[in-house]
Amino acid sequence: MSLTIGGRFLFVRSPLVQTLRNRSRTPNLRKPAIPHWHRAVALKLTEPIYRDPEEDLYPSITCKKKEKILLKSQTQINPFEQILAREFLEKIANAKLVAIFHQLPMSEAELFATRLQLNKINMAYLKHNNNMIKLAFSGTKYESLLKLYESTTVTFAGDQLAVAKTELSSSLARYVTDKGSPESSEPDPSSSKE
Repeated sequence: MSLTIGGRFLFVRSPLVQTLRNRSRTPNLRKPAIPHWHRAVALKLTEPIYRDPEEDLYPSITCKKKEKILLKSQTQINPFEQILAREFLEKIANAKLVAIFHQLPMSEAELFATRLQLNKINMAYLKHNNNMIKLAFSGTKYESLLKLYESTTVTFAGDQLAVAKTELSSSLARYVTDKGSPESSEPDPSSSKE
């Protein structure tokens, strides 16, 4: 092998072309050099006294994400949240019209103005969070509504069905309607008075 520069041949093995990787002495990997005295003292002082208990374990065993997932699954249910969930379910069950809206970003003043408009047509704003909704709807006939509550949602309930249906679309500019469910035509056998 040869390189041509200006009509002359340079052999690849010549010292002009071949570069040395390390011009100093090669490091001894079997017996490393003793560090400087100050560095040796610092290393000795910072050496841990006790052995790490997770030193010989596999990373899959010591993974912190698994521990977090287990802690989330074992979280205790707040008793106050259970009470609020029960009240929320009662309000939903007793309402003639339930409207679930996806809430767009809005200021507190806009939210207050919207609540005033809804209060004029006898619609109540039901405050909730996702944990409370899961507690309220799991195992009931409203369990299919859980899919609507995955994002930021707002729930309104009202008693006057005809008035609310006509005025809902015009009064709510900052909400997107997800679902409006009127009361079923079949009477509930548990709520009948004898």
